[in-house]
Amino acid sequence: MARSRGHLFETRYFGLIIAAGLVVLLYLIGHQTTLLRNFELTMLDVQYRMKTQFSQTSIQQGVTVQQQNPKISPNIIIVGIDQNSIDHFGRWPWPRYRIADFVNNFTRIKDQAQRERALFLDIFFIDPDPVAYNDALLVKAIKDNKRVFLETVLDETPPPGSSAKQFFERENVLARRWGELTHIHGDWQAMRPFLGVEPPLIPYAEAAKGYGHANFFQDKDTIYRKQPLVAKLSELVRTIPLQELSPNTKIDTSKYQRLEWTDKNGVHHNIRYPLTAASIERLSAEMKQHAPLKVVKTDKSGKVTEGYYVVNEYQDHFVPSITLSLAVDYFHIKLSDLQVYLGKYILIPHPQMFDSQTGKWVPYRKLIQPAVYDPSGKETKPAVTEAVNNIRIPIDDRGTMLINFMGPPSSASPLGHQTFPIRSFYGYAARTTGPDSATWPRTRAVANDIVMVGAFAKGLSDEKPTPYGLMNGVEIHANALNTIITDDFLHSVPNWLSIVLLAGLIIFVGFMTSRLSTIWSLVTTVLLLILYFVFITFEFEYTANVLPFVTPAVGIVLSFILIVVYRVMTEE
Repeated sequence: MARSRGHLFETRYFGLIIAAGLVVLLYLIGHQTTLLRNFELTMLDVQYRMKTQFSQTSIQQGVTVQQQNPKISPNIIIVGIDQNSIDHFGRWPWPRYRIADFVNNFTRIKDQAQRERALFLDIFFIDPDPVAYNDALLVKAIKDNKRVFLETVLDETPPPGSSAKQFFERENVLARRWGELTHIHGDWQAMRPFLGVEPPLIPYAEAAKGYGHANFFQDKDTIYRKQPLVAKLSELVRTIPLQELSPNTKIDTSKYQRLEWTDKNGVHHNIRYPLTAASIERLSAEMKQHAPLKVVKTDKSGKVTEGYYVVNEYQDHFVPSITLSLAVDYFHIKLSDLQVYLGKYILIPHPQMFDSQTGKWVPYRKLIQPAVYDPSGKETKPAVTEAVNNIRIPIDDRGTMLINFMGPPSSASPLGHQTFPIRSFYGYAARTTGPDSATWPRTRAVANDIVMVGAFAKGLSDEKPTPYGLMNGVEIHANALNTIITDDFLHSVPNWLSIVLLAGLIIFVGFMTSRLSTIWSLVTTVLLLILYFVFITFEFEYTANVLPFVTPAVGIVLSFILIVVYRVMTEE
């Protein structure tokens, strides 16, 4: 027995016990705290920045061509409200006839087969123009174009009582025209609710082809990396005094109706259905302890003499992000065709793409490698594509997608770096095309393109922090849209695989350090860290898998240090 215990405490055996204990400790720290999670987000940003946007390809001796990253769609164009446009048209916001002229210029081209696929205005039309005629001009331009998409903004707090009905009425106009997401699978009641919405004016809602919300989610370090492709907008139907709640209170969960109460800290709590006498009794006890009282009457001293606790009944609506709506239109399907599996994916069935040459819709093919051309413009290598029958967008249980950013912020200057092509609003709006079709240009070089219009001038306050630094909101939308229409999603590895990686790396270091000399153990540990970093970088770049680095790296280093310290204390 004593001899067995002695063997157990030898470094070669006890080192593995140290490593196993470290695995458990780091697993608990990683899942119960945000300490290492925040460092993982920083490492994710490093992976973003190490992406290669362009590659040099040698096609023959002495001839090299520069080739655009095939993961960047050629069908996304950003039209910037840039400094050049402001210099010519004056301070923003402009009278809306300016935007009407811009929209009309896209509508009025001779070859309608060369039209844009969609025209997204990242501009709010929540309030009327000071000159009503300007609104009339823009509404008519949007109606004539038939391809304009507008955006709404979702709020976590409800609008003022006087505006709530009007705002929800505007939103319902958009939903009736474009649709809502209706096939939601999973725990939709647990999704983060938005209680308010700021949609465009009703005439704009009636004229637009489609819409979507423009919200993003910040991570805890205030960086924007995700977009909620599916957002839950909760419309208050009625308030119910707690004492009137009974097992006979009817709601239809199949139509996304639910009951909820709010505690003193403003936290929302869903009430599960169906109701029973026992569940109502438990709810009553909990609300009396944690919910604020709705005061009806007080006496002269201010003491409450009459009041009740409030239960809210909501009708939930599932609003697509503007990028999801644009992608749905690009793939020639309807919102009602989508299947949303919270915590898993959004299924886009049988996507199609428009062939500008034939004017027909054909099955979608994903670009794997673009065609290669020599300096004279001759194709030296044809494009490689792959058929895609279904697209699965990975989302978490809140309906959010991790955006696969393609590169650093683009410059409004044509001489600067441009991840996506940036064109000036002024270039499209400087001259107004009249209604006489004889004067229309044949094309505007935007065939089948999604044209995204948004702020691109300093001082317009639309910049947000991203893994690449400050980026204009419209370009974040472009990156999110590109992620979808190129079928190039980032995949967080399953939890079990993270555990296997953590355990395998730490135990390997524990095994080597407890058997090799300290110098060779150090060399092995450093090489393993380098190789693992190269491995996760390769996975991120070429397979779009997001693997943890910080937690395994901390485990590798601590495993080496602890076992060396143990060896020094017990053997040397």
